Amino acid sequence: YHVGRESNSTYDETLNGVQKVRTHNHIFPGFVDPYIEPGNRQSGILPGVHDGDPGEEFSGDHRVQAYCYRMCLTDVDENKIEFAKPDGYDELHYELLFRNFEAGENRIPWLPGAMPNRKTDTNNRWGFSTNHINVNYE
Repeated sequence: YHVGRESNSTYDETLNGVQKVRTHNHIFPGFVDPYIEPGNRQSGILPGVHDGDPGEEFSGDHRVQAYCYRMCLTDVDENKIEFAKPDGYDELHYELLFRNFEAGENRIPWLPGAMPNRKTDTNNRWGFSTNHINVNYE
């Protein structure tokens, strides 16, 4: 097994490693200011934003795949429950999502895969979604 992101050269493959140029699914539609106070580097960065260079193109590193929160959703009224605001909810953790829409994103930030009985296996999609990036690197 291999822990972390493999470089292309590790197993002589071409679809792994850091992808700053080649990626096309998990990107923002335009510039999204990463600072808590827009334009102010001293205010700190928003939750979920990595403040360093991700590395050389196609290189490996210690990072593992992001946690992905998948949802089973439905449009059947008798099977629905309301989304409850979780304990400790902090709107700042969603500021990146809000700014993503302000930058021009107009797509739903998840991918609902059809399942039987009018259910979906909803997975992440686009620049901001259901992945919890950065929290599992340590």
